[in-house]
Amino acid sequence: MIIIPSKSEKTQSTLIDSLRILAWKQHKSNLKVTGPAAYSAYDEFDAEWRKHEIHLMSLAEVQAYIAELGYEEAELLDNRSRYYELKAQLNRNSAA
Repeated sequence: MIIIPSKSEKTQSTLIDSLRILAWKQHKSNLKVTGPAAYSAYDEFDAEWRKHEIHLMSLAEVQAYIAELGYEEAELLDNRSRYYELKAQLNRNSAA
């Protein structure tokens, strides 16, 4: 079945992913490990992330949550873009 998300669903999904990236970076920092070793902890992080209340929130609730954390949507989206750009660059470099 083909599913085309509404603009608000797409926005909500992207904002939640932005928060996931922010939380993952903090999780790695808390572990005090870098490089490939940090990624071995992603399964544990992912299990916790999937249980987070954010997944039950509406778009308006996600936006309010972001504001409560003191972030602007634009800065989270910019952080997300940079994250995926760096990830793509690292993948290109490792494939070469």
